Amino acid sequence: MSRAIAFMSALTLSMAILAGSAEAQKKAPVGAEDPWTRIDGAVQEVITAFQGYSFRRGGSILLSAFDIAHEHKLLGDKRMAILHALRALGVVAGNDDLYRGLHYMTQALRIDPKVSLPEQLLTPQILQVVKSAHQAVKAVGGKPPKIHLALYTEKVESKLDTIRKDQRGLVHETVDEARRGYPVPVKAAAGIDIRASRFYLYFRAAKKVKYERMEMKQSRGAFRAAIPSQVCKGRYVHYYIEARDQRDRRAASHGSERSPNVVIMK
Repeated sequence: MSRAIAFMSALTLSMAILAGSAEAQKKAPVGAEDPWTRIDGAVQEVITAFQGYSFRRGGSILLSAFDIAHEHKLLGDKRMAILHALRALGVVAGNDDLYRGLHYMTQALRIDPKVSLPEQLLTPQILQVVKSAHQAVKAVGGKPPKIHLALYTEKVESKLDTIRKDQRGLVHETVDEARRGYPVPVKAAAGIDIRASRFYLYFRAAKKVKYERMEMKQSRGAFRAAIPSQVCKGRYVHYYIEARDQRDRRAASHGSERSPNVVIMK
């Protein structure tokens, strides 16, 4: 009888411990891990992916890291500079897109002028982008207010124009962030190697599958359009641009249906 009582007591104690553990798990906040721990881990994954020439995978990890930073309101933190710098490296090495690389590297240097990329990932092409980004930041002088590529000051625009003259393909200043609920202006131009008569902007709201299409209008040396405000009410917007020749064949594109540009709405 005493053995039965002891067994029941032990069983009751074990069930109480398990119930307490389950209750503690319920009370533990979801995602309680420090966001910087998650972001730093993502940075290491991106570096590893880039070393293995997996630029698409590295870019996907970077977007996840930016999403974590956005969720925790960390986008303006100095430690975000390395993410922008790695994004620059990814588009230069992965897509041979020097113009977007310059944009991202300029963002990195404006957040932290001393940011540096891992030496094992540096190439002469990337070093040139870093040098040009330093020149672009220096052209503004001091600590300018935060700028987005679509709203660059005249000084930065004129500095980047010296690089744009040699640009090939579809030249576009990627829009990464915009104000939620407002139209997002987009502009593009044809590089020296393509002949395009029409430009089209494709866009879709957050969680939508189908893209809408809008023909861009030529004005002041570029093709321009704006993603409508009603599309910009979610957390993000996807878009890409196509340039077409006189026979309506695709001459060039910036982004694609499967790999669009992402605008974070703030």
